[in-house]
Amino acid sequence: MIIPGLLHSQDREIKRLFEKYAKVDGFKLEKGDFDLNIDLEGDFSNFLNSINGLYILRFDKETGNPSDLETFKAKLKKQTGKKGFENMLDISSEGSVKILIRKNSRDETTDYLMITSGDETAMFLWAGAG
Repeated sequence: MIIPGLLHSQDREIKRLFEKYAKVDGFKLEKGDFDLNIDLEGDFSNFLNSINGLYILRFDKETGNPSDLETFKAKLKKQTGKKGFENMLDISSEGSVKILIRKNSRDETTDYLMITSGDETAMFLWAGAG
């Protein structure tokens, strides 16, 4: 009974960080609660079917302050580091894509975080299941 509460609390911390930065110039937040029903086998499809929240935070480099973006990235990195996220994909070139996931004790994916960065924008997508 305590573990689901802890996971939910950790999810709220990421949501709060996204919501806080939605109020900062240059950032825009899109969020939603939804229910998917994907009829496939496998761990990732199980995760997709269990998602109960999706947050997408976008940063426009033309209207936002680059130091605000760096501060957000540092805070997000700190949170994901102490919450057990694993780096699943890291593609760095002119643009950048990074995918992190977190699993529970049963080795089921509970959180998905994708970070993309380009010349004009940066996007942070968090999806959580619980």
